[in-house]
Amino acid sequence: METETGNTSEKIAKFLKLDIAKVIFILSLTLVIVIVFKITNNFVEQKARTFTEPLLRNDSLMSKEIAQKIEKAAFFEKLHLQYQLLNNLKEQNMEAFVLYFKNYYSFTTFATVFTIFTSILTVLMAKIGWDNLKENPYQKLSLVYCAIVATLFITFSEVYNNKENYTNNMKAFLRYEKLQYDIYSFIETQSFDTGYTNARESWKEARKESIRHKTDSVFVSINSQIEDSRAFFIDISSDKIPTGTTKFPIAVDKVDTL
Repeated sequence: METETGNTSEKIAKFLKLDIAKVIFILSLTLVIVIVFKITNNFVEQKARTFTEPLLRNDSLMSKEIAQKIEKAAFFEKLHLQYQLLNNLKEQNMEAFVLYFKNYYSFTTFATVFTIFTSILTVLMAKIGWDNLKENPYQKLSLVYCAIVATLFITFSEVYNNKENYTNNMKAFLRYEKLQYDIYSFIETQSFDTGYTNARESWKEARKESIRHKTDSVFVSINSQIEDSRAFFIDISSDKIPTGTTKFPIAVDKVDTL
């Protein structure tokens, strides 16, 4: 009786020890993945901002030129305010672009890496057999873990529409930028010079009045285009969330043999 009790206790102790070791193994892998993912995400964000920085510098240059023109004609002020409004809209789309771009890049990279790991482990284990790995349960655990992580990253990228959202937000950014170029081009090409050094004041006033009417027309046109193109993309596709086990590469009935 004492021998049987002792054997049972040893089995329970071995089982608990193995389970605790598995939990520590999983937690350690998860911690490493979280840290590396965070580093990758920050790296991609810095690169994305570096690539788009020249676009933002152009805004500053054009805004200064427009401000100088306002000194000659106060009615250009409304176009300058419109230009600044477009800057705000662009900033919103740029932030969304960076967010979804870095997530798309990171999710895709990690999904690819863990899919490769899953494939390698599957090939290695195919020679041995699932049920013949009793001596090293960590191989089975690693296979299932890599398959789950790969599936999660693929699913997250699809559900959050990372590629579509970053593409659409960049397109919106470029549309607003085109409107800014239209404003800048209009203001820069307007001349108050009548072509005659001794032109009468009435002629100069007539020239200024003509530009004022053109400015009003451009202002209304730009406003209309802003209303038509204004958009901010943060779409989520809940219909892409897996509802079954068809996407999972490991049979469910094998999980309880880990």
